[in-house]
Amino acid sequence: MPECGGIYVDVDAACSLEVDIGCDVDCDLSAAITACANELSIGCKGGCSFDADISCTSDCGATCETQCTTGDVKCQDNCQPECIVACPDQCADSEDPGKCRSSCEATCNTTCDDKCGELSVDAACEEHCNMCCFGSCTASVNFDCQIECQASGFAECQASFAQECQAGCSAGGNVFCDGQLIATGSRVDACADALAKLGVEVEIDVDVDVDLDDVDLELAGDEADGAFCSVGEPRGSSGLVALLLGMLGAWSRRRHR
Repeated sequence: MPECGGIYVDVDAACSLEVDIGCDVDCDLSAAITACANELSIGCKGGCSFDADISCTSDCGATCETQCTTGDVKCQDNCQPECIVACPDQCADSEDPGKCRSSCEATCNTTCDDKCGELSVDAACEEHCNMCCFGSCTASVNFDCQIECQASGFAECQASFAQECQAGCSAGGNVFCDGQLIATGSRVDACADALAKLGVEVEIDVDVDVDLDDVDLELAGDEADGAFCSVGEPRGSSGLVALLLGMLGAWSRRRHR
């Protein structure tokens, strides 16, 4: 998903747009593992460009003939999920299994994006299936190289993303999915729109303490009318941030009366 930094987001992911005074508590280094893995995998492609193993691709044709007889296959939908199945075993003996799996999955993501991007949406099922298989095989033969390459850049990348996330708290917010930073600042609207088209709901989470007649009003999720919004297919998300900032502005004016 290029609008969200190229990160693969599952339709069942729990996503939220966080804009609040204390949102930087979620901007820790661990929240940037997925984003960094994806960014680092792109940077490592030049040195990790091994061709797909023939032992992997030799079965693609026969498998795809069977699959396309019983149903349809779309490269973009099937390649990444098929590829990441190998990541738990790939990282079973890693010193840092979490980062290793993120690196492995990011390798699947970026490789599948490259291979599937060569196809038109309306290409034949066999073309989609074969390229899906080829993408997964290409990623798998590059796992070791990618994981080693990415490991050398994680610390610096995570620190950079954490700073960007903290700045985003007061400049349009940050989108998190399953606890991982997905988009920040100027990328928030485009990412939220892309998630909506995918069918992922994005909760707008505002946690602001407002002094009004000595009463603290904490607005978060659906705990107050108008403070909970979901981004879904019917509504879309254009102007989400503008709407949210307008709400914050209104609360601010009330605060200073």
